[in-house]
Amino acid sequence: MGRERFAAESAVATWFVVALAVAWAFLFLGTRPLADPDEGRYAEAAREMLVHRSWLVPLLAGRPHLTKPPPTYWLSAAGLALLGRNEWGARLGTGVAFALSILAAGALGRLFAGGDRRAGWFVGLAWGTALLPFVGGSLLTTDPLLAAAEAAAVLAGARALLVPGPTRRRDLRLAWVALGLAFFVKGPPGLLPLAGLAWAWPRRRDPRPGERLFDPVGLALFAGIAAWWYLAVTVDDPARMRRFLVVEVWERVFSDRLRRNGPPWLPATVLLAGCLPWGALLVPPLLRGRFPDLVRDPRARLLGGWLGVSLLVFTASHSRMPLYVLPVSLALLLPAGLLAAETWSRAGGKGRVLLVLAILGWASFLGGVRATAGGWARYRTARPVARAVERVRRPGEPVVVLGSRPWPGLMFYLGEEIPVLAVTGKALGRPHDLELADIRDRLGSSWDSVLVVSCGEGAELLARAGKVVAVGNVSRPRCRLYRVVPAAVSP
Repeated sequence: MGRERFAAESAVATWFVVALAVAWAFLFLGTRPLADPDEGRYAEAAREMLVHRSWLVPLLAGRPHLTKPPPTYWLSAAGLALLGRNEWGARLGTGVAFALSILAAGALGRLFAGGDRRAGWFVGLAWGTALLPFVGGSLLTTDPLLAAAEAAAVLAGARALLVPGPTRRRDLRLAWVALGLAFFVKGPPGLLPLAGLAWAWPRRRDPRPGERLFDPVGLALFAGIAAWWYLAVTVDDPARMRRFLVVEVWERVFSDRLRRNGPPWLPATVLLAGCLPWGALLVPPLLRGRFPDLVRDPRARLLGGWLGVSLLVFTASHSRMPLYVLPVSLALLLPAGLLAAETWSRAGGKGRVLLVLAILGWASFLGGVRATAGGWARYRTARPVARAVERVRRPGEPVVVLGSRPWPGLMFYLGEEIPVLAVTGKALGRPHDLELADIRDRLGSSWDSVLVVSCGEGAELLARAGKVVAVGNVSRPRCRLYRVVPAAVSP
């Protein structure tokens, strides 16, 4: 009877933790407008995936958009189908991925602590409330989903390392499946946990003959999950494989062409700052000389190899963005969470009360940041522009954007593909022409007026071109709306 009661209480506690992780992951997730350009691009590609039923090849402005594989778009499109064309629907996949990564971190902490449930709770808490995971888990990008897949790979790999016996082969194959999913989410960065797993494998507990890291079945599962989409989309157009290898791999790593070349110190700095406040718990043990045993301990090797190779890759690469180190921050937050569990065990009643109050205060701060981030001065979103367009737009009136590239966030909020009226060098030299004839070429001759969204230099040029009417103004971002009538365009 006592055992059954313990099992029931354990199940209740587990489901409570799951519910808490989901609630935290979705806290204020849809109250903030989509940030441009990244969130707007992912949301619009997901919307077009639904509209055009193009599930294999993501589209943006009606054209193939193959910078990332489709899993992030699939989840966002599912959210839009379930919750509608809004921020909650667009970020549904982000919330699911963040919740799954919290649960995976907690399970990994419990495994590292020899089954201690409290240690698992603290590791999940550290991951869920550290600065970088929380910020990354608030954004519609590939990184939250990649973090969840890598955490699952490390969890399965750690079980294969630490739990000997007949389940080792199964756990290892699950690790390969998770690595395949990580690769499917974002390509080569998804393979970085393999560095730690490979370094730790010779130190696995109770090794037995025939246990190979590169298990043929595991490799086959990885290849099938990781490669099928790349092969499928290149069957129709073989030139796409060159884009994947040259643009998405070679140029990202070895060139500055994509203009993502942050300073070399960016990955390490973001990693250290992003682990706050929990990462501070690692400092006192290191000052006392308590360094991880990278020689004998497979757990230390797993995390150390993953962390070291990831930092080396991201520092040496010419493409450096803050969220790149999001998945590997778990390698620091896991030991920080374990130390937090030790601190809790040693603390008295007053110390535990202070710790709870500190955690609640920090969580309130994070929730406030997520709720109010959309009002920050540097936050750029297309939502106010879309609302201004909806107020002044005539029924059936076409809309174009004056600029050099599509504005995906505006397309998402308006629910349609918006053509771009390019400001070319020729147009800048002849502002009275300003390529307005392109409107007729793009939209046909049967139109009464066109609403032009103009931000930046193009607004002044369009105003000087004459024969246009200013019909709206948006203060942030600074944009103006003009109505162009047929008389403004020469026949």
